[in-house]
Amino acid sequence: MASCGDRSGDLDREESLPKITSLAEEGRFCAAFALANQAESLLGKGDIKLAALQREIARTAGLDTEPSGAEVFYSDLRSSEKEWRSLGKTPLTAVSIPRGYFRLRFEKQGFETTYGLFGAVTDYRKYSLFPKTEIPPGMVAVPPVSPVLPRRFSDDRTSSPASRSLIDRYEVTNRQFKEFVEAGGYRGQKFWKQPFVHGAKTMVWAEAMTVFQTPPGVRALRHGRQETLPPATRNFP
Repeated sequence: MASCGDRSGDLDREESLPKITSLAEEGRFCAAFALANQAESLLGKGDIKLAALQREIARTAGLDTEPSGAEVFYSDLRSSEKEWRSLGKTPLTAVSIPRGYFRLRFEKQGFETTYGLFGAVTDYRKYSLFPKTEIPPGMVAVPPVSPVLPRRFSDDRTSSPASRSLIDRYEVTNRQFKEFVEAGGYRGQKFWKQPFVHGAKTMVWAEAMTVFQTPPGVRALRHGRQETLPPATRNFP
């Protein structure tokens, strides 16, 4: 499978141009873009056919970060993390990018590495970077968004802007959930800040805890008590 990370050695004109054309016809613009950049270093910008291909597989867009000065890397959605290629440092104005969708990675000293997705019709986007001191280990920041909801959920198809939030980078494992329970997660009122609503009734914390009961016959976590996890399943989600 071709990708942004494909390296084809010492390509000549007869080899590279047909391959770029083939990748473009398959809709694999990221791989075609990377190969075209490699071919340009060999053939020069004056090659008419290569220039025509580049107009088909690439477009210009703007990328920036807050704060600016971040290194930007792109990668095909199907590639591995070893296949990132540099686009430059923000702010990037009218930078050449592949057509279609692709991943982005932003790196800046003192800030968490940020990932993003760039759309096929997006002309400009600014990404937020967050200091490493603000992000707990194993978590990523979700920037503020203003979601658009389907009409059945909202009369004006909009909702209130959401503030920045944090989310685990990976799903919680059986081992991590066991540690949470055994550390008193269900017994610590400080972890439960939202009201408990059961049917039409709003319950206080102590009352809500009595509702957290495991149905008969169900093997599950229960207020700090749990059967020993089989080793093979400890890192399962």
